[in-house]
Amino acid sequence: MKKIAVLFPGQGAQYIGMGRTFYEAYPFVKDLYDEASDELGVDLAKLCFEGPISELNQLDFMLPSIFVASVASFQVWRSELGLEPDFLAGHSLGEFSALTCSGAVSFADSLRIVRNRSQWAIEQNLIKKGAMTIVENIDSATVEAICKQKSTTHEDVSIACYNGLKQFAISGQNEAVLRVENSIKSNGGVITPLYMGVAMHCSLMNEAADSLRELLARTRFTSPRWPVISNVHASPYTTVDNIKNILCEHMVQPVRWNETIEYIIAQGEVLFVDLGPKSILKALIKKQWKGIEVYAYNEKEEQTILKSLASEYRKLPIKSECSDSASRNFLEICVKESLCTKNRNEDVQSYNECIIEPLHKLKQLLSCIQNGEGKHSGNEALKLVLQIWSYKKVPVMEQVFRLQAMKKSLPEHNELFNKIILNISNNQLEERFNNV
Repeated sequence: MKKIAVLFPGQGAQYIGMGRTFYEAYPFVKDLYDEASDELGVDLAKLCFEGPISELNQLDFMLPSIFVASVASFQVWRSELGLEPDFLAGHSLGEFSALTCSGAVSFADSLRIVRNRSQWAIEQNLIKKGAMTIVENIDSATVEAICKQKSTTHEDVSIACYNGLKQFAISGQNEAVLRVENSIKSNGGVITPLYMGVAMHCSLMNEAADSLRELLARTRFTSPRWPVISNVHASPYTTVDNIKNILCEHMVQPVRWNETIEYIIAQGEVLFVDLGPKSILKALIKKQWKGIEVYAYNEKEEQTILKSLASEYRKLPIKSECSDSASRNFLEICVKESLCTKNRNEDVQSYNECIIEPLHKLKQLLSCIQNGEGKHSGNEALKLVLQIWSYKKVPVMEQVFRLQAMKKSLPEHNELFNKIILNISNNQLEERFNNV
C-alpha cells in the first residue's frame, strides 16, 4: 500500500462558505469554531460562511480562517476514514496546521501564533511598503537572477515561494517588486500581483520574526506524532527546539514547496490528500507531477473515493513490530485525545486533581512502555481519558464520537471501545429517562 501524505494550504484557499459542510455535520467542528471565535473576538463561523469577502480577505482574518478550516478537515478525515498519515506538510500558513494536527502544539496556542504572526506581518508590510506577486512560465534561475539584479541596498526583492518548476511567488519592497515584474514580463513570464498580499517569507519580515521568536519561547511544543516536513529545509522536523527555530526562519526564508513534495515522493509510493478548503495543492501537484495519486477532501466525489481506499487500507494486517509498539500507539492517542478536547469547566480549583494528575498518570504509562518496563491496561488508560473529559464537561455525544474515531485507529481494541461506548450511551439514556 502507498504511504499517505496529508497537505494543508496557505493564503488563497479562502472563500465564502468554506468549512460549512463539516461545521453543520460534526459537533466537534462547531466546537473548534466556537473556541476560535472566543480567541479571535469575532464570530468566525459567520465570517467564513457569510462574509463579507472583503473582511475574509484581510490577512489577520484570512489566515486564522484557513487554519481552522484545515484543522477541522483533518479531524473529520481521521474520524471518517480511521487512517493515520505517514507525512504531514503545509504550504506557508499550512505548516502551522500540519504541526497542530501532528500534536506538536495545541490548537489554541497555534491559533494564537497564527493570529499574532498575521498582525506582525501586516504591520511590517505597511512600514516597509511590501508587495507580493505570483510569477509563472519562467524558470527559477532566471527569476533569482532578475531579483538580484533589481534589488538595491534599501529595496530588496526575492523568491518567497518555490511552488513548482515554473511557478513562484516573489516578495519585497514595492518598488523593487515592480521592477522585477516588468523584467519578468519582458522575458516571457506571466505575473499576477496579489493586491491584498503581504511580503511574507523575505527580509522585510525580520522584525516580525523577532516578535514571533518571543511568543514561541513562551509556547509549549512536543514532538510530532507523525513526521512534519518543514518548508524551510524540505525535511522533517527533528526536535522541539528545532521546531521553534525553523518557524522563525519560516518568516524570512522561502517556502520550498517543490522540494517538500519531492522529499515525500522520494520516500516511496505515496498518496497525497489535500485537506484545504479549496483544491489548490492538489492542482499544483497534478500540474507538475504526472502519475502521482492526489485527492482533495473538500470535493464530495473524492471523499467517496478516499473512503473506498480507506476500507482497503483497514483490511491490511495491523502493523505492529511487537506488543510494546501497539501499546505505545494506544497511549499516545489517549494522551492526545485528553489534551485536544475543549475545557468548558470554569472551576480552576480542582484542575490539578482532575486533569493534571490523570494526565500525568497517562504519561507515566507511556513512559514505562517507551522504556520497555512492561505492558499497560487499556481499560485503565481509557478510564483516565474519560475522567479528564468528564472534568472538562465534554458533551456525551462528542465523547462517543471521539471514542469511535479512536476505535477506528485502534481496531485491536474494538471490544473494549464497544463496551465503553455502550456504557456511556446507556448512562445517557438512563439520565434522560430519570429527567422525564
